[in-house]
Amino acid sequence: ATARSAATGGGALSNFQGQVNSMTKALQATFPSLMDHDFAGSTYICDFGNVIKGTSKKKSFKIKNPGYFNVSFDVDKQALAQHGFHVEPAKVVKLPGFPNHEEVDFVVSFSPK
Repeated sequence: ATARSAATGGGALSNFQGQVNSMTKALQATFPSLMDHDFAGSTYICDFGNVIKGTSKKKSFKIKNPGYFNVSFDVDKQALAQHGFHVEPAKVVKLPGFPNHEEVDFVVSFSPK
């Protein structure tokens, strides 16, 4: 992380930046994988089976954040709609990871076009 010196309080900002750098180095040494910020996802198939044109089917599933950091994502609803899919919720903001490892319920519906 970098910070810029302000016109006032530059010394305090410099001291704070030094503390942040020291904490970051300590975290990197203690938990090297924690600082990588890699994304690891699982792939699953959501099989709707046979769906007749003019009808629709819904499937529900959960996504859990097993990591250390909050996770946010945004579904491109227009791109999915072009293929007959609708997802709710379309946006998740700051899904908590460690220590709570929260999860969110999703509903996907498919209506063949």
